[in-house]
Amino acid sequence: MLLPLPLHHVYPFVMGMLVPLALGLTIVLPHSLTGPQLVRALKEGEVSVITGVPRLYSALYSGIEERAGSSGKLAATLFGVSARLSTWIRRRTGMDAGKVMMRPLRERLGPELRVLASGGAPLDPDLARKLEGMGWRVVVGYGLTETSPLLSLKSPDGRKLASVGQPVPGIDVRIDPSAMPGADPERRSERDLTTEPYKEGEILARGPGVFSGYLNLPQETEEVFTEDGWYCTRDLGYFDEDGYLYVTGRASTLIVTEGGKNIQPEVVEEAYLKDPVIREIGVLQRSGRLVAVIMPDMEEIRRRTAEIDRSVRHAVEEVSERLPSYQRISEYAVTHQPLERTQLGKIRRHLLEERFDVARKGAEGSGEALGPMPIEEMADEDRTLLENASARGVWDLLARRYPDRRLTPDTSPQLDLGIDSLGWVDLTLEIAQSTGVELSEEAIGRIYTVRELLNEVAEQDAVGGSSLPQALPLEHPEEVLSDEQKRSLKPLGPAKSLVARGMYALNRAIARKVFRLRMEGTEYLPKEGPFVLASNHVSSLDPCAIAAALDYG
Repeated sequence: MLLPLPLHHVYPFVMGMLVPLALGLTIVLPHSLTGPQLVRALKEGEVSVITGVPRLYSALYSGIEERAGSSGKLAATLFGVSARLSTWIRRRTGMDAGKVMMRPLRERLGPELRVLASGGAPLDPDLARKLEGMGWRVVVGYGLTETSPLLSLKSPDGRKLASVGQPVPGIDVRIDPSAMPGADPERRSERDLTTEPYKEGEILARGPGVFSGYLNLPQETEEVFTEDGWYCTRDLGYFDEDGYLYVTGRASTLIVTEGGKNIQPEVVEEAYLKDPVIREIGVLQRSGRLVAVIMPDMEEIRRRTAEIDRSVRHAVEEVSERLPSYQRISEYAVTHQPLERTQLGKIRRHLLEERFDVARKGAEGSGEALGPMPIEEMADEDRTLLENASARGVWDLLARRYPDRRLTPDTSPQLDLGIDSLGWVDLTLEIAQSTGVELSEEAIGRIYTVRELLNEVAEQDAVGGSSLPQALPLEHPEEVLSDEQKRSLKPLGPAKSLVARGMYALNRAIARKVFRLRMEGTEYLPKEGPFVLASNHVSSLDPCAIAAALDYG
């Protein structure tokens, strides 16, 4: 099983780590989340199952389409016809025509790959049908962190791809119609839970996999449980006549990205409002990406004697660099009117989508030319950069991929082209296919403009075509370690050992005497051999607390 997701989320930890270990499966971890490294892991690991999220599979299929398109018109046409035909045959007859018709592409990606498991966010049914048409089987699960994490599972039978399957054994799932937005609040206490087909409402669950409450938070626990012990998921959905569950949306304002990240828009808005150029901002989700409506502070911009567009753009980029990738807005629209708010000052979020569309139309009507900037109009250093064959190949690649966007050396892959962390998967794969240059995650993290992307490609092309370590870390670890890392692995000498023991004793005394550290369950720790303790990263003091709880050495 290929596990390309972080293990601090319950879905990949349970379904991608614990379940395979219980079944005796081999778990394959990719070197990094880039297209070439995913393909390398699929092949070398002989992967038959992937535990992923919808955004990963969207990037995977987009990469397949792009590669087919880059092979010429004939190849692109053949792929399109074959993909549509195999998908139609699979949907109409249940036959796996894609196993034969798509075999060359499947062999190039991963000849052993059979099943794609999706969770963490809704999977687009059209994408699921395309993946099934390729000859793969799609498994969809639904649940939450509080349900550890599985509530329902759709088996890989090719049926009902828009659903999240049926409740797993031992779990009861019901629908509460009284929780629908707009329902009479006075009837909220008159719960009439149902599994009646097509009766929409809030999804409620009960069973051994459902948690018992939030630690030391009795009020929050009471808010998510009914009096008779049903857990309120805050998700909306319904059952069909065959008992398959369908999730239709969120009852709250929580945004769930295609990458499986849960985002509160207020948190993101607060981060961007710290820049004085941004006076108001409303964050929403559009096509699986975070976008925003921004009202700039004109007094601040005038004080800086700067242009409006450039000031807002700089502010967004500055804040984005300090945020996790999944909290960064990938597109924004500028408005000069305050956002609609309630009497309590809260943004009327149901109006944001319309405001975003109106503001974008105003921006698009500015008359700026679309498409790539003519090379002869570029600065001398940019024209010199494009003399490198690999850099020119990437420029031409971007021009083909984004014909309806303005493409210049200053274009932002994130803000202008909408390339997020998973969007780099298929882009890096195609860059490697067309130029032979493989970009590492560290290199991608340094890229904020197209010019920086072209520079990275040109530099890697000059030194051999890859910013990735050539040696396999597990087979030759010493070859991928820096001199500083090697020095840190050397045993401490007598003097440093004495200092380390003193620091350990001081830390232990402060934790136990001042902070009154209390330990439970230490009797379950292994008496011999190495083991791993993973903290829940609540604070930076976690390592100090763990060290104080254990004996030295």
